[in-house]
Amino acid sequence: MVNQASMEYFQSHLHLREGECAHLKREIEQLTATQEKLLTEVAKQTARAEKYEKLAGVKYTNHVNRTLSQSDPFAPTTNNYHNHNIGDVIDDNDPTMELQQRYETLLILCGKLTEENNELKLDLADVKEMYRAQIDMLLKSQ
Repeated sequence: MVNQASMEYFQSHLHLREGECAHLKREIEQLTATQEKLLTEVAKQTARAEKYEKLAGVKYTNHVNRTLSQSDPFAPTTNNYHNHNIGDVIDDNDPTMELQQRYETLLILCGKLTEENNELKLDLADVKEMYRAQIDMLLKSQ
């Protein structure tokens, strides 16, 4: 009878953990959607900053990219030194600059999310295996 109660306890605990994992997956989806919105805004603002830096002859985004790449060793390095005259203005409707920036940012984030997803899958598999081993051990001890 004690073994039956223990087994029921472990099964309910396993069910609880599976519910927590489902909740965390939903939370990851919500955070990913928010992240995509923020990435779009970052790409717009970066393109805008690059446009103004070319007008002013200042290389601000090179400093930002260098700072980002120092904090993230996997960040792609880009060369923001262009040979443009002050009269050369990037059209606000030119999607290539925004798309390139967004693409690079998404590559970085995709790698991070893939790594995190793989770690969570491994953790979940470990937890399931642990609970199954405990249930098997309890059944054998009966």
